[in-house]
Amino acid sequence: MPANEKEERDGAGRIDARSRGGGTSTWLRVILPGVVTALLVTISAPGSAHGRTQALLSWIALLPLLAALPALTPRRAALAGLVAGTATHLGWAAWLPGLMARFSGWSPVVAVLAAILLAVAHGAGWSLWSFVVRRTCPPLHLALVAPASFVVMERWFPSVFPWSLGLAHYQFRDLAQLAELGGPCVLSFLEISVAAVLAQAWLAWRVGHRLAWRGPAILVVVLAAALAFGHARRTRFEVLRGQAPSVRIAAVQAGAVFTGWQAQTAPDLLDRYRQATAEIEREAGRFDLLIWPEKASPILRKDAVHDYPPGHARRLRVGFASPLLFGAEAIAPGTRDRWNAAALLDAEGHLRVAYAKMHLILWSEWLPRWGVRLFGRRYQPGTSLAPIAIPLDGRPGAQAMQAGVFICFESAFPGHVRALVASGAEVLINLSDDSWFGDSAEPEQHLAHLVFRAIESRRDVVRSTGSGISALISASGEVEQRLPVSHSGATVAVLAAEPRLLRVHGIYARLGDAFALACAMLTAAAMLAARGRNSGRGT
Repeated sequence: MPANEKEERDGAGRIDARSRGGGTSTWLRVILPGVVTALLVTISAPGSAHGRTQALLSWIALLPLLAALPALTPRRAALAGLVAGTATHLGWAAWLPGLMARFSGWSPVVAVLAAILLAVAHGAGWSLWSFVVRRTCPPLHLALVAPASFVVMERWFPSVFPWSLGLAHYQFRDLAQLAELGGPCVLSFLEISVAAVLAQAWLAWRVGHRLAWRGPAILVVVLAAALAFGHARRTRFEVLRGQAPSVRIAAVQAGAVFTGWQAQTAPDLLDRYRQATAEIEREAGRFDLLIWPEKASPILRKDAVHDYPPGHARRLRVGFASPLLFGAEAIAPGTRDRWNAAALLDAEGHLRVAYAKMHLILWSEWLPRWGVRLFGRRYQPGTSLAPIAIPLDGRPGAQAMQAGVFICFESAFPGHVRALVASGAEVLINLSDDSWFGDSAEPEQHLAHLVFRAIESRRDVVRSTGSGISALISASGEVEQRLPVSHSGATVAVLAAEPRLLRVHGIYARLGDAFALACAMLTAAAMLAARGRNSGRGT
């Protein structure tokens, strides 16, 4: 056996022996590291972090847990991971109980219990990750296997609301460009690598080993290269974007966030949207596209081909002439099937449902078969990723704008947005209604997702929401314009933006989830090696 490997194993044995020898209570060794990790993750997350300085805490967020795992048995390591994952979900998704109470009409107690169950389900992924790390890593091998296996968990473990540690860096423009290599999980990998190197240093000091500088030195070089790469890619796409044609788009924000625990009914804001749209067109002239957010029009026949007649209460076009893209609940007259959809009313008055949401949210939008029998059907999923062609009238030689539309939390799925771009989208449009989430961190978290979708796809993103945050995000990940969250029903705001139409494809468009797949292969290899090592010991 090589001397350095023997030294690492002896060190691991001494740490494990100390942990079994008493002195420190079980709850302190198992629960406390997970709670501290969850606290650090939460306060560095979008919507909780006040400024970029606080977000830097994400680099050490997993240090307490990673430092504790080698001193625990695999079962206790899994329990520590469960605590960390559950508490983390309860922290960054603190808006979840209020959402379920307002949307579903549940009592606060039921809503809180449901949120805890979802948090425990999320924590199960962390539990599995902690178990894998403990079984596969001697203390001085954390910096490679721990981040790789975390990426696998983060990318593929089921979750109602997908989340990534890397979201904390959405305001760091150069660093965020790494998402082009494989999504925000690339940043998660680096975060955990840093925390693991620090944990290695602490563990080595604890057992009296001399600190090996090779690992930290390699990591410093990797981080420097990452920043250089990010700066180069951001600069390149800022130049390309400056050379691309622009379009004039206006997104109307006329709703307000819901508050309290009482069941809420979405108000009919159609008249407010019509008035604000007519006013902005009178002030600024005709636009290439006007946008209303998700479900701005409460009901629309799925087979509709034209607007309601003048004077009708449900008529869409009143006082404006520009093409209108809007969210609506589309209903099939015969079957009464429903879709969470986006529809286009073009300049000639032709109307069609152009896109239907494909990734539906559990409970509010879809149910498993047994749930359908108990509670009835929810929405049907959409089937088409084809971009919406919007004619650019009055522009000599101009072709139709190809807009890739996605709705609400489809913004949390990198592969979905990548498929939209592969289908020919030149600009991305996200329709959302975050009013149900209340006055919480969620709107900023949702915006952070979209920053990374812009970088991955190298497309400008226009976000239209009922209550905020509506925004224009450039293909380099910069939030160029944003409207604040609306707290009053009397507030109406309009985002007048000029996104660019881009056709160039970035690295993620070509490679997709190759980085996450490489992490999966590395994790599998580590598990096989650990199994062989344990078999060799006769365990």
